[in-house]
Amino acid sequence: MFLFLVVMSLFRQLSCETEPGNDDAHIESLLQMLFYESTFSPPPAVSTTQRILPYFETTTTAANLTTQLGNSVTFHCRVNDLVDEASVSWLRRRDGQLHLLSVGVEVYSTDGRFTAAFASPNDWQLRLTTAQDRDQGFYECQVSSHPPIVFTVYLQVVVPELEIADERGLPIRNKFYNAGSTIELKCIISRVSEPSNLITWTHGTRVLNFDTSRGGISVKTDVIAGGAKSRLFIANARTVDSGNYTCSLAELASATVTVHVLNGETPAAMQHGASTTPLPSLFLCVLLLLLSTR
Repeated sequence: MFLFLVVMSLFRQLSCETEPGNDDAHIESLLQMLFYESTFSPPPAVSTTQRILPYFETTTTAANLTTQLGNSVTFHCRVNDLVDEASVSWLRRRDGQLHLLSVGVEVYSTDGRFTAAFASPNDWQLRLTTAQDRDQGFYECQVSSHPPIVFTVYLQVVVPELEIADERGLPIRNKFYNAGSTIELKCIISRVSEPSNLITWTHGTRVLNFDTSRGGISVKTDVIAGGAKSRLFIANARTVDSGNYTCSLAELASATVTVHVLNGETPAAMQHGASTTPLPSLFLCVLLLLLSTR
């Protein structure tokens, strides 16, 4: 509008108000004014109303979380300045797909181990009970703002490892003992931060930890760095003590070894099912049989 008025003023002065000889000076003056106003126009007024957007309390948008197999774990998503129309959702990313777990405090997963909760003032939580190995992976907290914001959590599930060793500490799958000797087995449990679960020894289906019917059985368990060590002692071994022995960490993990108690046999004879008859005697019997048939 101002530009239009300046142009009209220019024409008006040229036609009516200027004296001869002064036309060039007036035209130059008005053109300079027009150039200045059109080039250096004042900036537009800045709106004092700013749009409030939600943001995560943490300075990063990703985190790592570790839990033990069988334990419960809670995912945290702390969101500040959450507007009324925005919602907070938890999703599981698996095989390149997103699976909805919860929106707000409502659970949409069919897995009953998941629950959702809100802890004031800004913590939207997802809780998982009895974590399994298959639960390991990426979880996303999404806020439906414009644009949306995403907070990613990687859950690592630590699975315990169990190994049975002999009295020398050597890993074994089979072990031979002479009748009357002492059976000694060691169960080495690793990848367990706090082995609070019960460690049990079984012979077949019989639990040995508190068995007093046989006598001579003792179990000693010690906590070590990152796990535990449990030792099983069976005094005066008998043939009935043969069989499978299993060390278990509750229902989370187990390891099994087969024990053979020998009653005068040799391990080679048991493994191959051979007779204890000496080979020379057997040869003589066959030779006499051949001679008698002639």
